[in-house]
Amino acid sequence: MKYELLATSNSGIDLYVVTVSNDAGKLEIRCNCAAGQRNVLCRHRIALITNKPRGAYAPKRNNSDDLRAAIQLLSTYGVDRRYAELQAMYENLEQQWLTVRSQIKTEMNGLVSPQE
Repeated sequence: MKYELLATSNSGIDLYVVTVSNDAGKLEIRCNCAAGQRNVLCRHRIALITNKPRGAYAPKRNNSDDLRAAIQLLSTYGVDRRYAELQAMYENLEQQWLTVRSQIKTEMNGLVSPQE
């Protein structure tokens, strides 16, 4: 299966082609936006993975059945679930980093003005 969808830029002026395919026996999501061309997970692909296409995909430019089918294909491969797991891990690590950074800064400040 192969789905070609049109995604919009943040400004809504530019259009990008997002292709969701499993024709070669493995799932592939491509986007020709600047981030996608650098092989970075862009907002257009994230919108499909997270089933939140509003704002990234203009309804008038895409067949709603194709949009739903592309999202379902991603779900069939478990991409949505794995993305949610990785996002939660990332957010957890980010919070840990903020805590450790604060502790280190406090200790560094203590070098010049010791706490009593």
